[in-house]
Amino acid sequence: MALYCCVCEVHSIFVSTGQTGGGLPLPARTAGNHIKEVIKMKKGLIVLILAVLVLFAMSACSGGQDAPPVNTTTPSNTTAGSTSPSPPNATTPPPDASESQQGEESTPITAFSVIEIVPPIYDSIEPFSDGMAAVRLGSQFGFINNSGNEVVPPKYNVVRNFADGMAFVSMGGGIYGYIDITGKEIVPLEYNAPAVLDERDFASGVAVVHSSGKGYCVIDKMGNEIVPFGRYDRINQFSDGMAKVELNGEQGHINTAGLEVVLFGKYDFVSDFSDGLASFPLNGKWGYINTSGEEVIPPKFDSRGDFSDGMAILVGGEVVIDRMGNVVLTGGEYFPVEDCAEGLAAVRANGKWGFIDITGKVIVPLIYDSVRAFSDGIAAVRANGNWGLVDKSGNEILQCAYDEIIGFYNGIVAVRFDGKWGIIDTVGFEIVPFGTYEQISSFSEGMAVVRLNNKWGVITILYN
Repeated sequence: MALYCCVCEVHSIFVSTGQTGGGLPLPARTAGNHIKEVIKMKKGLIVLILAVLVLFAMSACSGGQDAPPVNTTTPSNTTAGSTSPSPPNATTPPPDASESQQGEESTPITAFSVIEIVPPIYDSIEPFSDGMAAVRLGSQFGFINNSGNEVVPPKYNVVRNFADGMAFVSMGGGIYGYIDITGKEIVPLEYNAPAVLDERDFASGVAVVHSSGKGYCVIDKMGNEIVPFGRYDRINQFSDGMAKVELNGEQGHINTAGLEVVLFGKYDFVSDFSDGLASFPLNGKWGYINTSGEEVIPPKFDSRGDFSDGMAILVGGEVVIDRMGNVVLTGGEYFPVEDCAEGLAAVRANGKWGFIDITGKVIVPLIYDSVRAFSDGIAAVRANGNWGLVDKSGNEILQCAYDEIIGFYNGIVAVRFDGKWGIIDTVGFEIVPFGTYEQISSFSEGMAVVRLNNKWGVITILYN
């Protein structure tokens, strides 16, 4: 603005009609000479303007030489925030970012840092559970914690993820035991797996173990026997504090104290518990019992389904019921009903998918080729071969333009675009620039497993 005013002032002096800078009248006889002088002055004006422009440009360049880079792509300990124009939605910071700070640099709504917890040194890393993750070097497995410390060096042949503060470990040969989060072998490696090993994780403070010649047993976290060997022919994994047991061809259920809650012989079959309820058949109809063995939904349905988030989709996907046995949704024109979560169910009509609520109202229009269940108020949807995100109001908050989307967590998500992985927020703003890592897993307990040079490490996102 200062340059513009300066030029305008000079121009007004030189081209004032009929007057010189002193304001004296020009004699008529000198009009020809005056025209020549005006031409000279205009040429001088042009030179002056060019000179001022050059000086202004030099000043701007020298003032910008000390400006820091807008973004850094170093994987560890960096303040992230890329405005790479390649992926969709990522050309600008999020809307309304620092608009109130007139004259200052625009910054994203939230400042964040990408922290490399574990450098890419392992051959594989499993998702975090109970603050621990299994890692592999060669053929041996160990564990790291969420601070990046190697709590258990790779020495086991087989491990499972931590559950209820304990992890299944084995040196091979089918012999196994359990360690705690310090790496101490709390339950000695003295049990052996049957031919078909079910999940033997701890749950509700107990675990089902097996030993050849002895059968099944339930132990606590100190290795004490809650249900002794040989009492039952088979014991299933605990779920919701209940485990199905078999004896002489009949089924029942026990709780974590070893007490029989669902008596043998009462039902021909009882499913495993899910969301506090288990289904049973009687006279060709299905009903449900709770963890106290009480019939809370009488046998009146033609099919069954497992409860989740307070609702069950019965086999066939045409009926959804609540925990009281009320039919809250029928497929009707939408078939089948799938992935009922957070009060919304995925449905299909004319080959396209969307979401309806428990009243049958369409919340997310049925325009997508496929959808995934809602989690934390967000669902992944696919159109024309590309993935995006929608919210529970049906808004497409991230356009369908990505090769893959996995693991929405705390407002950010790992995505693949044009074959390259990155992490973005829900408006497409880059947090981990695309191509920084060869692959990025979904988030687990705030941690993302990443691959670089065919080795795996761990990063997390911290909000400043």
